[in-house]
Amino acid sequence: MASTSAAATSAPSDTAAPTTPVTTFMEIMEISASRNVTTFMEIMEISASRNVNELPQHLQRWGLIPTEEDYKCPTGGNSLRLERAPESTDGWLWRCYHKIFFRKQARHVCGTRVALRTGTFFARSKQSLQQILVFVNLWVRCLPQTFICEELKLSQRTAVDWTSFCREVCLELFMYKPTKLGGPGIVVEIDESKFGHRKYHKGHHIVKKQQEKSLELLNLLSAEVVEDARTVIQFYILANFLPPRARIQKKKGYNWKPSTEESKESFIHRVNTVSEVHISIDKKREKATKYGVTVQPYVLAVGPDLNNIISSYLVIDRNVYKFTIIHNQATLFHKAVKIIEGDKISITEVSTEINNLKTKLRERINNDYIPLIIRKDIIRSEEQGAIKRPDFLKHVQNFFNNCLEYLEEWTVQFEDIKNFHWVTLKREILWEYVEKSFEYISNHFPKNNICENDLFDEVSLVKRYVTDEKIKCWLSANVETDKKWTELFLHLKQNNIP
Repeated sequence: MASTSAAATSAPSDTAAPTTPVTTFMEIMEISASRNVTTFMEIMEISASRNVNELPQHLQRWGLIPTEEDYKCPTGGNSLRLERAPESTDGWLWRCYHKIFFRKQARHVCGTRVALRTGTFFARSKQSLQQILVFVNLWVRCLPQTFICEELKLSQRTAVDWTSFCREVCLELFMYKPTKLGGPGIVVEIDESKFGHRKYHKGHHIVKKQQEKSLELLNLLSAEVVEDARTVIQFYILANFLPPRARIQKKKGYNWKPSTEESKESFIHRVNTVSEVHISIDKKREKATKYGVTVQPYVLAVGPDLNNIISSYLVIDRNVYKFTIIHNQATLFHKAVKIIEGDKISITEVSTEINNLKTKLRERINNDYIPLIIRKDIIRSEEQGAIKRPDFLKHVQNFFNNCLEYLEEWTVQFEDIKNFHWVTLKREILWEYVEKSFEYISNHFPKNNICENDLFDEVSLVKRYVTDEKIKCWLSANVETDKKWTELFLHLKQNNIP
């Protein structure tokens, strides 16, 4: 797009225009200097009268509008012809001249007209084609937005909208056609800070300590290490490749930008033995209190070095959680969320799924549930004298209780939904279930016009079709609730059941 606008802008006939196509902003300015032109839009207005056929040809060549062979009539599917139309906005229209025959009428020309912009990059825009082309040209060249507004006589709001639109187009193009940056013979960027100077103007490459550490960590990651060690190494690599940018604010108003090492220690820390876990936590909290900042959740690895990580934990406040516990419970929540976020799921099914999740959490609390791999770690840590089993169980119980309390607060509005659980058609419909729903509606909406006798008769008709066998068939086929009711209503309609 960088060269499209310039090619569409050409000097008028009374100007000494060059024979070669105009390709840069400066060449256009040189051509128009004798006319005292001050803005880009004035250039476009002058150049519009030179050759009216040139712009559509360029647009077709660039793929911005379809060709006559590719664009079909929406009425008959025949090829459309692009022709001049002074009465239209852009001066051009697509028109169909194919003769059609309708029933017993005589053949006549279709005459379908389609605007030049329909279904193209320019659709639903009030700006002229020249303005849009020049805007994209200048935007691609990274010129300031204020400059573009001044030259094209656009409002700030219009420029912001078009800038956002251009970014969205680039994003979609990248998503559909991802392209790897760099490659043989392609220079992406040269960082001058990575080169030093020797005598006689010869440069040498500088490898910083952070880069050396990153390379060392990558080598460790490629070696055969245990899963905990692999996870910890990945966290360390992440810290080296994402240097800190924000500044930390102190209580007294002072602030400083943390180093890479400080940033790394803020979300991952390593100790040699399990007995040093609580000592490390206390030191970290004392340091945070000294500087007047809060301690965010972070990862704590245990092992003599990165090659031999014994275990890893997640530290939240003073509570220490094993990674495996967090992962298992995250999986539990993930399954529930996956069902809840389904495309066709009713509020009743959401309530049922959340209640099932709360039941699973209560069972874990009542049975002091801990995965086998965690129990082995507890035994090993107890033998080393690092932790006490009752204290660890207390932390686990707190974790489950916090999850349950969160769900209880989040699902208060679902309390009344339990009166409508029968609508999912996952079990036999009984009148007592429907009666509870009727009582709820009558109490909350006293002006409803539901006849209880008719409701009872309708429930009886539904029960004849929704048998235990039908419910089992639906469950085995995993039929969605809306399709169950659709099938039921079609059955009633086909059998003329009122």
